[in-house]
Amino acid sequence: MNTLVPECDLDLFTVEELVSTKLSFRPFFRLLKEYTKSSEGILKRIYEEVLNQLEQYPELQEPIYDTQILQKYPEVLSLLKTVIFPLLSENDKEIFALSYPFHIRFFYYSEAFEDVFIDKDSGKILVKESEHIQKLNSTKLHHAYKWILGKYYGIKVDMNEEVPYSFFNKKTGLLTHYLIKPDKRFLDVNYIGTEPLPKLESGLVCDGKNEIIDLETLQRLLPLNQFEFEGFGLITVKDITAETCLHEMKNIVLRMPSEKEEVSYSALSETIKVLLGTANVQVNLIPYLRLNDTYVNAHEYHRGTMFITPPVSSIYYEEFQKAYDKFLQYPHVVFIPNLLNEETSIAGYLIEQGFKSYLMYPIQSQDRMLGVLEIASSSVSELSHESLTKINSVLPILEQALDYHIKNFNDKIERLIKQKFTSLQPSVEWKFNEVAWEYLKNRATTKQPMGNVVFEKVYPLYGAIDIRNSSIERNKALQQDFMEQLLLIHETLEVLRNEFVLPLLDELNFKNDGFIQKISEGILPDEEMNINFYFEEEIQPIFKHLQGEKGKASEAIAAYFAKTEPFHQHIFTHRNAFEDSLTKINATINNFLEEEREILQEAYPNYFEKYKTDGVEYNIYIGQSIAPNKPFNPLYLKNLRLWQLISMAKIVKMTEDLIPQLPVPLHTTQLILIHSNPIDISFRKDERRFDTEGAYNLRYEIMKKRIDKALVKNTGERLTQPGKIAMVYANHKDAEEYVSYITYLQSKNILSGKVEHLELEEMQGVYGLKALRVEV
Repeated sequence: MNTLVPECDLDLFTVEELVSTKLSFRPFFRLLKEYTKSSEGILKRIYEEVLNQLEQYPELQEPIYDTQILQKYPEVLSLLKTVIFPLLSENDKEIFALSYPFHIRFFYYSEAFEDVFIDKDSGKILVKESEHIQKLNSTKLHHAYKWILGKYYGIKVDMNEEVPYSFFNKKTGLLTHYLIKPDKRFLDVNYIGTEPLPKLESGLVCDGKNEIIDLETLQRLLPLNQFEFEGFGLITVKDITAETCLHEMKNIVLRMPSEKEEVSYSALSETIKVLLGTANVQVNLIPYLRLNDTYVNAHEYHRGTMFITPPVSSIYYEEFQKAYDKFLQYPHVVFIPNLLNEETSIAGYLIEQGFKSYLMYPIQSQDRMLGVLEIASSSVSELSHESLTKINSVLPILEQALDYHIKNFNDKIERLIKQKFTSLQPSVEWKFNEVAWEYLKNRATTKQPMGNVVFEKVYPLYGAIDIRNSSIERNKALQQDFMEQLLLIHETLEVLRNEFVLPLLDELNFKNDGFIQKISEGILPDEEMNINFYFEEEIQPIFKHLQGEKGKASEAIAAYFAKTEPFHQHIFTHRNAFEDSLTKINATINNFLEEEREILQEAYPNYFEKYKTDGVEYNIYIGQSIAPNKPFNPLYLKNLRLWQLISMAKIVKMTEDLIPQLPVPLHTTQLILIHSNPIDISFRKDERRFDTEGAYNLRYEIMKKRIDKALVKNTGERLTQPGKIAMVYANHKDAEEYVSYITYLQSKNILSGKVEHLELEEMQGVYGLKALRVEV
């Protein structure tokens, strides 16, 4: 719908007082005739037809001094709109208006324009503050002289004709942003002065940029009252609220280091309201903070949330906690446009808080949860799928904001730990103290960054205890759990099919049998996702719905749920058994190594670090630079190497003794890397651990990463085997020392059998390696 109005004016401008104007369609007719001559085919016929229609109204081919005349010709304005706007445009959504030349006096505008800019009570246009009006006035002056210079002096002036315009929307009460673009094609300018036009001085227009640089002189030389503008003005308006919100949010994120977090988050929340176009929502942006690989649900950072932290005393707390844990495990968009249609207690709780629609959007980066955007409204109609589209457009900015917050949180924790605690081993703590003191002592004069902690010429020892075929065993446990649950579903569906005439049950049974057939041959990652979705989104809703029926159906479903885990309704029997076995083995190894580490420090200070994989790996570094006040002797290195062999043999014995106690019998493999040459190590601040220093030592790190998958040459056999210790080396001399240790331990009945001397297959970046292997 479009509106023909007598006049809608805004008498706050001064430019129109300086110029003579005529409302006229003659420039439009001339332009249409030009289009008719230059066009061909059907487009030419369309222009000719429109022109023929318009020429039937001679009254409109003269200047119009009374807009009431237009009331007689509504079809003329419809034809005019058809020519101006393409047929494919959404005319009902176009924001445009037709005005007197150089006046904000509109005689015709679209319904969309009226909704945005016209106060229906007063008929006046909605305006912003006076500064904005002055900017529009300046823009109009530049436009006037641009046309004059172009027509009478052949001077092309480039200028941005688009004017940004922002004001508080009368419907939403929020600041909205638009871009107003005038169209001068339907205007003509004529000189009406009596004297010849003067020559222009140089310096009025910049030759390089074609910009007006002396507007005051132009006004003196070419007064606007000597020109007449004829035609009509067209302005089109584009809603740029989304782009402006994106820009504003970027600025908020850039200001974060200098502002309090609550100020930044409040500003982001308000900008999101503007983006959504409604003030009737509550917005919370919540960072997900991790501590020790666990999300922390701290009240300090989750104040005001509607869903994530209900009161502990609430009757809904337990159900909320389960839903929250599931959300963390399987992040997904939660969109409930009408909470009144939901029958869950969670929906009930949100309704009690005054909400009728709810949206929770997980924000992730590279499979890492950064946080969640939570939006709720007291109205059913406020949130829609369009809201999701708008949120998608600003996700990268929200990711940056949350990532900054998380890093800031981690920095606070790190600073506090450094102030109150030390996780450094005593054997190397002294070096950190030296580096810190050197920094404090010299920072006022040198401005140098803090130096790094480096230990030169230390001897490395590396050991790895791995769980044999852990990936295979884990996948096997998953397969067994899935098979058990699918068979249980089959039994339950058989009962239900006898009780209800529902073809859907037959389809589910067919799908269920298909899954059984597929996983009997193994499970692919995609299949795992499909089966989990099948359990949770297809089986659970139907079983829960039919559970309310009486008789055999209810009993069968109750039996099904009794055998599944209560929250996820999954069977985890075999997976739990595998993880329990893995945990017991690793705990046994870790406890043993912790005790041994303390004993080793008594002989000679060393740096001992271990880290968890499916098993346990450790690095030991020993050398003079770690204990400069205690003379180093190679006997301490030999002592450590002998200990390494003995400890690996003990670990084999301990883990084999554990097998009768394990739900799943798992075996370990033992691996040692022999490296006789000393290396340099430095502390990596980003990972808070020591790593090799320099390109020369890089090969050692590469070997550590490769040898766990090493194969014996020309056999295809894995080097590491249960019940045996494998020792990898590059130089034959490296092996001679260990052979003597093996001989000694065989005499003590700790090691047995023949020592295997093996060559290894080449690995990426590593070749020429050999190995010793001996049975425990």
